[in-house]
Amino acid sequence: MPSGAQLHILLVEDNPDHAEMILRRMKGARNRFEAEHAATLADGVEALSRRQWDAVLLDLQLPDSRGLETLDGMVQHAGDVPVVVLTSLGDEDLATAALQRGAQDYLVKEDFTTEILSRTIRYAIERKRIQERLKSSVNELANRASELEQLNRRLEVQNADLDHFNHMISHDLREPIRHLMLFSQKLRSSAGEGLPEKAGRDLQLVFAAAQRMENSISGLQTLSQASRGDIRRTRASVTFCLRAAMADLEESISERGALVSSGPMPEVDVDEALLTLLLRNLISNALKYCPTQPRIHVTAEHNGAQWVFGVRDNGIGIDPRYVDRIFEPFQRLHGREEYGGGSGLGLAIAQKIVAGHGGRITVDSKPGAGAHFRFTLSPEADGLAVFDDSSAALA
Repeated sequence: MPSGAQLHILLVEDNPDHAEMILRRMKGARNRFEAEHAATLADGVEALSRRQWDAVLLDLQLPDSRGLETLDGMVQHAGDVPVVVLTSLGDEDLATAALQRGAQDYLVKEDFTTEILSRTIRYAIERKRIQERLKSSVNELANRASELEQLNRRLEVQNADLDHFNHMISHDLREPIRHLMLFSQKLRSSAGEGLPEKAGRDLQLVFAAAQRMENSISGLQTLSQASRGDIRRTRASVTFCLRAAMADLEESISERGALVSSGPMPEVDVDEALLTLLLRNLISNALKYCPTQPRIHVTAEHNGAQWVFGVRDNGIGIDPRYVDRIFEPFQRLHGREEYGGGSGLGLAIAQKIVAGHGGRITVDSKPGAGAHFRFTLSPEADGLAVFDDSSAALA
């Protein structure tokens, strides 16, 4: 609304003396107002329909309506046009009630000047516009919330369907795979020493291929669960999760003669099972990609508002050009049979677990210089900068 624009005002007032006084003061406002006068509520409502108005000045005591009913009748037809109530001395309580029923402001007829009239009308217009914008924003937010609720319901249905599908696929694929593994071993056992060498190698290839497929199916199921972000946070000891991960890898650690150590670890709010799986995958990755004796160190640092955990190894390292690829499912930088094979899902699962906690995982590495994986678990997972007393170096 330009400050110098002329405003079109509808005055609804049955008292001729009051009407003349108000119109005279509007005329004295340096041509800022163009006014029209109506003496009844019915005439005022009819005038509303004839043109666009910037504001309505409304007396509540009219021949065809009294009190707040007058305001209700006008507000019902005014739409986005602000209504300023005109009252007499001693009617402030009525005016306050009118504000609660939709009026933008009120004026005491015996106690205002041209400047007060001008300022009140302009403020009422601006407040009404702000209210309409807020109302529009609230309605838009409500619509967006409704759309999001519908999307969430559809996602819940789709996730349920996906779970059912994964279960069926897992069951239907695993059954023949297990038969392949079982009968390839039975054939080797039944044939005994009479089994030709080439046939033995072929059966071993069948068994290895079936085992890779079994591992891939298990990995895909875990990846699907981690991707859904079904996180159940509890206060957990990272030391406990680390020891559980090492227990799962005990055979590999022993076979490789690996040295796994840890600095002090905190207690944080995490999904304990998923954190254990995350640590197991990172340590397993470090064991796999080390041609010499693996040396793995797990750390926790309190960096400002959050914990930063790390798994550092002395393995073959990673070319910086490929650090983004390694977190993608089935992305391998080496041949399928190199470095013990694998499904190519370990780091993808690790990344999904971290993302599900609201954190971030990165890796610092270069070829031949090992790798240092770092991850956060979001401020929500943070504890105080206090370490778990049960933490100790691991060997």
